[in-house]
Amino acid sequence: MTSDATPRIAHVCIDSPLPHLDRDFEYAVPDDLVDRIRVGSRVKVPFGHRRQLDGWVTSLTASASYEGQLQPIRKVVGSVPPLDPAIWSLTRAVADRQAGTAADVLRLALPARHARAERTWMTKHPEAAARLTGEPLPGSDVDSDDETEHGAVGERVVEDAPGTAPSTADPVASWEHPRVHQQPHVGCDLISNNRVVSAWVTDVVGLVREALARGESTIVAVPDQRDVVQAHGALVERFPDETVARLDGAVDDDTRYRSFLDVLGGVARIVVATRAAAYAPAQHLGQLIVVDDGDPSYLEPHAPYAHLRDVALIRQQQSGCRLVFLSSSRSVAVQRLVDIGYVEPGVPVVHPRVIPAAAIWGDDPMLQLARIPQIAYTIARRALASGPVLVQVARAGYQREVTTDEGTRQLAGAGRTADELGRAFSEVPVIVATAEQPREQVSASPALVVATAGSEPRCPNGYGAVLLLDALSIVSREGLTASEDAMRHWFAAAALARSDATVVLTGVQGRLADALVQWDAAQFAHDELAQRVALGFPPAVRFFSISTAQGGTQEALDDAQLPESVEVVQTQLLPSEPGEGEPTLEEVTLLRVPYSVGAATARALKAAVVRATTGPVRRQRRLRVHADDVRMLQTS
Repeated sequence: MTSDATPRIAHVCIDSPLPHLDRDFEYAVPDDLVDRIRVGSRVKVPFGHRRQLDGWVTSLTASASYEGQLQPIRKVVGSVPPLDPAIWSLTRAVADRQAGTAADVLRLALPARHARAERTWMTKHPEAAARLTGEPLPGSDVDSDDETEHGAVGERVVEDAPGTAPSTADPVASWEHPRVHQQPHVGCDLISNNRVVSAWVTDVVGLVREALARGESTIVAVPDQRDVVQAHGALVERFPDETVARLDGAVDDDTRYRSFLDVLGGVARIVVATRAAAYAPAQHLGQLIVVDDGDPSYLEPHAPYAHLRDVALIRQQQSGCRLVFLSSSRSVAVQRLVDIGYVEPGVPVVHPRVIPAAAIWGDDPMLQLARIPQIAYTIARRALASGPVLVQVARAGYQREVTTDEGTRQLAGAGRTADELGRAFSEVPVIVATAEQPREQVSASPALVVATAGSEPRCPNGYGAVLLLDALSIVSREGLTASEDAMRHWFAAAALARSDATVVLTGVQGRLADALVQWDAAQFAHDELAQRVALGFPPAVRFFSISTAQGGTQEALDDAQLPESVEVVQTQLLPSEPGEGEPTLEEVTLLRVPYSVGAATARALKAAVVRATTGPVRRQRRLRVHADDVRMLQTS
């Protein structure tokens, strides 16, 4: 049943990566689809000559801005509109910030539809399905056209003002600091079935409990599948009456789509996911927790290359939820936000004692050559009397030969370290954990656990001692974030120790060692940020790159008419990206962009791409934009 006031014009975002199609197109809603189309519906529409494209309905209006005859929508795909209005607003903001297209963002935000899973879900959750589809429940006397105090039944209201974000939750006025960085507690905790989780998982459980008590949902973003498994397992155990959704690539597509519908329909109030977490359509969103935001896996490798941290900041700003950066170390990007007063630092936590081996060696050059100092053996032997000891090494394998300015030397790997320690501590087993030999947890029995950075197993209640070997090797790796990454690896390993344990750091001293001793990476991050400010490197500024055919850089810059404060850093000839036909060399130019002109630069570059890739074929030229591009500053 329809009326004259029923919106008959649909604004549709076309599923196309072409930048000149990155805008809403108007389509007529035919009579037979009026009762099925909702804001957020997935549709098929005619486009050009005999073409039919997928798209999403972003809004419905009663009149069109186009004065001619509109093409009608051909088909509605599925019963459930998958695009939540809040996620559409987030999508648009992310695409604009990154000089990308909304269609590229939506490919990351929305899972593939599975018709059978959708039908099963609607049968299992009829009330949630009715809210999303606008159809009355079976046996209900409510007509879908009846008005309620909240508007039409099943309708999801969209703000009228363009560019404003419909909120999935009221701003949390009771929170003094809506954006915080907090260090988690140290150690490990034992849950059911002898499973062990890191202490940060217990902290997440506490934050989720507070949100549930307020009737709000929580999104938890973690770096990888190891973290998804332990966080999801603990949350399922601690909240047996709640649905905990997993939105990560390790689950099959059918399961992921059902979980997505659980979140969209408000069935699941707890979401655990990896770098796409911030796009989860959580209803009544109260908080977004980002665990270890400095992990490189949060950087999206596909266009428009948005980092989860930036997406989470936009989501928080639009929704008014609380944003918690939870990590033992502090990323330089978060430090910038702390320095400008946008993110509040959290309270200190109890931590293990950290001893830099250099403080024991003094100036003795022979002692400084020892890879495993005597104090490490002493502390390890003492701790082994009551439980396992963790030994972090730089690399897997047995040993490898490297050439430095000082000559050729042998670097021991996990295998050689295990052999050396096994001879020194023959009375206990030696366990090796690497990316190729994963080990999620060990028992509380005495053992030496040799692990590469990022592969450290967990143990009940935490390790009695942690030895951080090869620290100089880790921090000496080339690249803009080498020191920052090293600090993150050391803190992550040391955080697996009990609060009364001892951590031995070998190979480095000065500000790096001081940060670990004080269990406070803030000063290190502040100093690192100051250096990047002086050099004009991210995150003090943003870097954009433009890729053109050889000799095309200056023409592209002249056409873009960028703000005056944008600087050209360098131009290099690099191989073209995969999937662009025959491999060729292209010019890649790096641009230094102050934050104050970031939005204007993104708009100008995107407009330049549209001009370069449209019009007569003979005038078209290659031009691609990569926002926040630091590839030329990284060295493997």
